[in-house]
Amino acid sequence: MTLIDQIRDVFLTELGIPPEDFSPGLAYGAVPEWDSASHMVIVTALEERFGIMFESEELVELSTVARIEQALREKGISDGHGA
Repeated sequence: MTLIDQIRDVFLTELGIPPEDFSPGLAYGAVPEWDSASHMVIVTALEERFGIMFESEELVELSTVARIEQALREKGISDGHGA
C-alpha cells in the first residue's frame, strides 16, 4: 500500500468524507469535516499509524494532504510502511 493510500485511509476513516473528496491537493478547511478539532484527530491517527510524533510547530504546516505526505517522508516513512 502506498503512503498516499495509507493517508487516504486515515482521512476517510477519521473525517468520514466520501472517497471522491480526497486528493493530494485537499487542504485544511476545504471540506467542512476538516476543521481544527478533526485536524488533531487526523494528526493523532497518523502518529499512531506510523509510530511517529509531530512537534507542535509542525502541526500548522500539515495544511494539505501533499504536505502531510511530505512531512511523513521527511520522518522516514515510505510506501508500504505500516500497511
